[in-house]
Amino acid sequence: MSTSSASETGIWASAVLGDPDAFAQVFDLHHARVYRHALRMAVVSADAEDVTAMVFFEAWRKRHSVRVVDGSIVGWLLVTTTNIARNQRRALRRYEALLLRVHPEDVADHAPAVLESIDPARHEVNRAFTQLSPGDQQLLVLCLVERIPPTAVAQLLRLRPGTVRTRLSRAKTRLRGLLNDSAPTLEEPAL
Repeated sequence: MSTSSASETGIWASAVLGDPDAFAQVFDLHHARVYRHALRMAVVSADAEDVTAMVFFEAWRKRHSVRVVDGSIVGWLLVTTTNIARNQRRALRRYEALLLRVHPEDVADHAPAVLESIDPARHEVNRAFTQLSPGDQQLLVLCLVERIPPTAVAQLLRLRPGTVRTRLSRAKTRLRGLLNDSAPTLEEPAL
């Protein structure tokens, strides 16, 4: 166990006992990482801020049952971020559907076109990523984006390490396939 994870373990133990200063230290330690993860899943930065706040509220509320893996709660925070962001998107879709029933509009949302024009490659990756199953998305984010070792992800998700490696490999293959399917094909020049 590294010095930083040993100190985080001690800080978290104090937070579990109700020490608000210790919880503030954990917040300071992981806030930026949780926010970046929420931002990847959010439509706008305000949504990412809301998700981040809800994640730390849940961490405080459920502090007695938070899973500590390799001396850190960052894995639990990131999994919780994913779940809260998904719930937020579902609620937004339900709200938008309700609005359309109450006050239908024929005006299309221009936000996707604007985002695509700003960064087309990111749009394609996001489009392909959203076509993956939630489980594939979670493994790719935890292992590849957040660089949490597969053994720690296995412990966090209560899976065997070999299962995580196999599912991760399959998720990468599926993502690669989706990206290849969307890549433009080049026509061969006529001779």
